[in-house]
Amino acid sequence: MRRTFILAVVAAMALGMLGAGTVLAAPANDLVGGAVAVSIGDTVTEDTTSTATTDASETALNEFCGAPVVEHGVWFSFTAAADGTVAFDTQASDYSAGIMMFQGAPTAGGLLNCGPGRIVTDVTNGTTYTLMAFGDGFNSVATSGSLVFKVQQAVPAPELGLTINKSGTVDRHGTVHLWGNATCTSADGSGTFFEIFGDVTQRVGRILIRGFFDTLPFTPCDGAPHRWDAYFTGDNGIFAGGKAATVSIGIGCTDLCSESFVQATVQLKRNGR
Repeated sequence: MRRTFILAVVAAMALGMLGAGTVLAAPANDLVGGAVAVSIGDTVTEDTTSTATTDASETALNEFCGAPVVEHGVWFSFTAAADGTVAFDTQASDYSAGIMMFQGAPTAGGLLNCGPGRIVTDVTNGTTYTLMAFGDGFNSVATSGSLVFKVQQAVPAPELGLTINKSGTVDRHGTVHLWGNATCTSADGSGTFFEIFGDVTQRVGRILIRGFFDTLPFTPCDGAPHRWDAYFTGDNGIFAGGKAATVSIGIGCTDLCSESFVQATVQLKRNGR
């Protein structure tokens, strides 16, 4: 029994020594010359990018991108079959993977787009683009791991609806409160109605009081109305009870963005009255 145990330990140690001396090969697309060709609708999964090398030429490509780090880069190529807008996505990876995109051969000066997780770019029919997916250190300490690289048609800009309640309030200090509803609808339910801003004017005596508001509702593009609120004061005086005019704009985005415009007259009521 003792001899069997000793033999098992020796065998395990031998296997460990053999494993320690084994060098895993770099991915086939470690260098730009081995770039994997992809098309819209493709998902490429690489079990690990830990053996992908990082050389000075890849690091130099970061000059106009500004990623925290560029490590363990792997390469892809995409030839556009039509004019359009395409999304390249690594968000399903188990580490923070950035993307750089170039037209043709990669050079720092030829950088078209870059970013963490997902980039969206207009492409031209027949043009070949080169992309590097790399550990960027943006949202994770790990700079390699299981990479999931997706190529998708960009999600169209959402449809937006913006309303302003016909009455608002103003307190004794001239702080105005306006509110309304923001509605965002997108093709796949993704996206956000993220900003509403506007100008407000009111004549008080001989003075035209002006104010500006900017609020970030961050409501989802689920097709449902969501309330938004804005608080602001006058830039050149104090708002009072009475009518005021507003011109407001809302912005919402999926991969692409759209705007909604509304013009209204609101009745400002004194708080508590």
